[in-house]
Amino acid sequence: MRRLWRTLPAAILPFLVHAARAEAVDAARLAAEAGILEKRETGESLEEAARKYEQAAALWGRRHETRQEARALQRAGVVYGVLGENFRAREAGLAAVRLLRVLHDRKGEADALITLSAAIEQLGEKEEALRHLRRAVRLQRMAHNPAGEARARFHIGVIHDQRGVGHEPAALAQLERARDLFERAGDRRGQADAIARMGMTHDRLGDRLKAEECQQSAIQVYRQAGDSRGGARAHYNLGMIRFHAANYTKDDQLRLQFLDHAWESLGRVAALQKEMRDRVGEARTLMLMGRVERGRGNIPSAVRYFEAAIGIVESTRELLPSGRLRVSFLATKESYYLQYISALMDLHRQQPGGGYDARALETSERRRARGLVERMYPVAQRESLGIGDLRAVLDNQTVLLEYSEGDSNVFLWVVTPETLHTFDLGSKQDIVVATERYLGLLLRSHREPALSESRQQAAAELSALILGPAAALLASQRLALVLDSPLHQVPFAALPTPGKPGVPLGAEHELVRLPSVQALAAMRRDQAERNPARRTVAVLADPVFDRRDPRIAARNGRARGAPESGLPGTRGAEGRFARLVFSRREAGTIASLTAPSERAVALDFAASREAATRSDLREFRIVHYATHGLLDESQPEQSGLALSMVDERGQARDGFLRLQDIYRMKLPVDLVVLSACQTGLGKDVRGEGVLGLTRAFLAAGAKRVVASLWKVDDEATAEFMGHFYRAMLGPRRLTAPVALRSAQNTMQKDPRWRSPFYWSAFVLQGDWR
Repeated sequence: MRRLWRTLPAAILPFLVHAARAEAVDAARLAAEAGILEKRETGESLEEAARKYEQAAALWGRRHETRQEARALQRAGVVYGVLGENFRAREAGLAAVRLLRVLHDRKGEADALITLSAAIEQLGEKEEALRHLRRAVRLQRMAHNPAGEARARFHIGVIHDQRGVGHEPAALAQLERARDLFERAGDRRGQADAIARMGMTHDRLGDRLKAEECQQSAIQVYRQAGDSRGGARAHYNLGMIRFHAANYTKDDQLRLQFLDHAWESLGRVAALQKEMRDRVGEARTLMLMGRVERGRGNIPSAVRYFEAAIGIVESTRELLPSGRLRVSFLATKESYYLQYISALMDLHRQQPGGGYDARALETSERRRARGLVERMYPVAQRESLGIGDLRAVLDNQTVLLEYSEGDSNVFLWVVTPETLHTFDLGSKQDIVVATERYLGLLLRSHREPALSESRQQAAAELSALILGPAAALLASQRLALVLDSPLHQVPFAALPTPGKPGVPLGAEHELVRLPSVQALAAMRRDQAERNPARRTVAVLADPVFDRRDPRIAARNGRARGAPESGLPGTRGAEGRFARLVFSRREAGTIASLTAPSERAVALDFAASREAATRSDLREFRIVHYATHGLLDESQPEQSGLALSMVDERGQARDGFLRLQDIYRMKLPVDLVVLSACQTGLGKDVRGEGVLGLTRAFLAAGAKRVVASLWKVDDEATAEFMGHFYRAMLGPRRLTAPVALRSAQNTMQKDPRWRSPFYWSAFVLQGDWR
């Protein structure tokens, strides 16, 4: 750089110096503005703060002011973490760490690693977070910074503690070391935090006395540090430890004593948190007080405490700065709603005519798919549907089956426009075990026919658990399903109809899935003003994934082109993308059912990301993607659809349609068909449901989406889609739910495709009308 300056004409130097100084001033100004915006803590201000931090980092990077660049990136990462944009927080954090490593700034790098690990841990990558934290420990020790080392060890201990059974010794070892280091550094609050966390780990190990001793010690240290908020947390922990002790003992008298002691601790905490205006802490305490009251048998009192806690959660959620953060916040409070639902169902059993089952159903709806509802219809965030509103969404041909977890059991509400019936289906764990057994057999039995009988038995057992109690109410032609974990992955069409062994539920009923009834109502409001589509169907199929694909050579006159037959595969990504030969046949079948002016078919290189996102797709009633699907449950934003990855000359191009791309699309179509693998799955976020491709296309405006629950066979899928589209676009002109049912029933009559693996993977979510 200095040589360059020496070679420049003297007359130019003043202008360059002025420009460089101006750039430095701009960078400092942007960072200062970002700091002010960050403190405002609104969604818009935080997003703008992150943008300004990144702009400042770019300017400092051009000036080779690496330390300032790293600090700006680190702050951007922190802000993205607050917004719930953990993937972007990780990217910014990693960039900051790399720069600080170049500077050999051990303490700075260690601090950045600790911040980075928080974002990574939120993404579910606990091993990666631990790796960064262990490096932070080494760097802090080399920098002779005991407080920094203590902070890193504390976070390592917390991650081990969160991992549960078997990790407690590792957690305690790290927390004890963190406690000692905090004490040496004179950090009283850090010391108390470590002691309090150790107490909760001892509680999980069943050592109540040691757990209580730790909390009492933490309370004293918090008092010495003048930290009343921390002291309140430790008192809360004492209440929780005593509540756990009450649940562990079988002695009724001792149990009530423990509950009384828990109540005593919690009453003190609630008053203190109200005084400090610690609303989130107050809600947590009120919830535990409700659980104590429920344990005492005071159900009406428990309900009041749960309602007060949920009221605080709802008002706090409205103040959060971004939709993604509101979703993640509500997911952490999901147990509040489940406890409340269970308490309402307790009251329903005591007073069957008191309307408590309806209130429980309304609460189940209130907790579901909130992020999706707000995306489609922002006013709905301040609304909740009562039982009358829920019934009004239905029609005389439709029965709603809504499943919800409670604190330990699973409940089912069966709703028609005139009636409401409620069932306690028993232990959630029993349903999880039955579901996993059935799915395990279903996904193997098509290759291992000897397992078919076991699969049928497992299907019958699962059907008896989740449908059997309501068998007499399933007379309607259409069943609308609102599902909870673990039922999202169950192909209901393949379960035997209760009372009719050997008759699949899909043979008797149309089956439609809903994120929630409230989401359906919001979708209908959003779609009420739409004009009918001018054209029928757009198809993207048979993309080119690899420069070794024969179609590249054929396009350039070096070969005849790719053969039209090949080995059957699956429409999922495992290693290098394989060509989906049968998707071309699928596209041809769909095209043959429509006039040229009514269709658009993009094959080969034309089946590109650009074609998938073009604005004129909204002119069609149906958009059909036949390609590979990629599912990333831990980081759903990395899920998507694979389209052409190379151009006609074999040059690489971005062919991946990501989840965030879909969310940004405007696609107000009647139907999106995702003829690919596992497109109906995603990350199961408590309360919000499955976040994946189906949810993204609904948010983009699709009225309904057909997607798959597992890795589907390429040839079988082409066959299935042929039956589906012939039923929908052929002479019968069936609606999408009826056409799906028709295709399933046709496939299972074919000896080659009789296994439900081949015909029950595809499900329809959205509006049936």
